[in-house]
Amino acid sequence: MVERRAAGRPRASSRGRGRPSDKLWDQLRDCHRQVRAELREVVRSHGLYLSEYRALGRLGAGPLTSSQLAEGLGLTPASMTDLGRQLLARGWVVKEPHPRDGRSHLLRLTPTGRAAHLSARQEYRERLAQVYAALSPIARRALAQGLLGLERVLSARQSARTSLSVSGGARPSPRDER
Repeated sequence: MVERRAAGRPRASSRGRGRPSDKLWDQLRDCHRQVRAELREVVRSHGLYLSEYRALGRLGAGPLTSSQLAEGLGLTPASMTDLGRQLLARGWVVKEPHPRDGRSHLLRLTPTGRAAHLSARQEYRERLAQVYAALSPIARRALAQGLLGLERVLSARQSARTSLSVSGGARPSPRDER
């Protein structure tokens, strides 16, 4: 079976082959990709990119450093630099000195940035609601419970890795990471 990538290039699908965990990962990834494409369509109709929309939403709660925003969005420092420049150039954020750390700056949402985010937010939420409404109430509850369980497992694994690295515990060798 061959699937089409977003750019139109075919790729071999592993769906239906391999271990059940492989199939589950493929399903999660495919669902994420499809929902993301729908949300991208919504925010683009309002003149935003999805990363901009998400950043403006995070900054709506209050100013953040670039590194805090990058961490919250799951972006690399280089990607955050590019995104920060876009947000500044569009007048959606301002950069101001950090009050307690003279070496860093805070990104603060402007009224124009807040308006840009709000213009897309209602339709964004409606589109998500439409996707979830297509599931039966039982399926929605099962999905929510399953994802909550997965989040707990992943959080515990992350905490264990963090405590090992802080305590100087065993770390995998580069050979183990291949």
